[in-house]
Amino acid sequence: MGTDKALLSVGSRGGSRGGSTTLLERAVTTLAALTPRVLLACGAQERYGEFGLPLVADRYPDAGPLAGLESALASATAAGEEWLVVLACDLPRVRPAVLAQLLAHAREHDLDACLFETDLGLEPLCAVYRSTCWTPVRAALDAGERKMVAFLRHSTARGEVPRLATLRADAFAECLMNVNSPADMTALSAHEEMS
Repeated sequence: MGTDKALLSVGSRGGSRGGSTTLLERAVTTLAALTPRVLLACGAQERYGEFGLPLVADRYPDAGPLAGLESALASATAAGEEWLVVLACDLPRVRPAVLAQLLAHAREHDLDACLFETDLGLEPLCAVYRSTCWTPVRAALDAGERKMVAFLRHSTARGEVPRLATLRADAFAECLMNVNSPADMTALSAHEEMS
């Protein structure tokens, strides 16, 4: 994108920027519909302070999104929160009901994590994680692994690999479309104008 895509503005669904909203504001709004405490995983350097939300900086340098998950799980665990709902800002079509479905499935089946699965694979940045995932996420990072799902091979404090379920995303394929390029932003804006 050539810039921090989290701060790119699109559409007309509210927000504080003259009728438009940033990708980050959309993610915050979606998560705020599910929980009173929204954390911003901000990478290695603290940024996004202007949003007035708790920031969690990566504690593992240059480890990508898995480090963000580790820091968010650490914060949630310290606050006594059992569940962490994760949503990447580049998934602006995800609605609260979609995340609520993942959380309900995870609770109903006593899981450690619940993710959507598409034909392209798992979508670990639109998912729910139980605090029990913190131990295997740290173990993966300590082993030098950086892939988001690498923690699934490591044991929880119970001594077993995390209990995972995936939901097929066929019914949610459109809402799970990532915004990764200027063309994706143009398509998103066009979709917003039509709806």
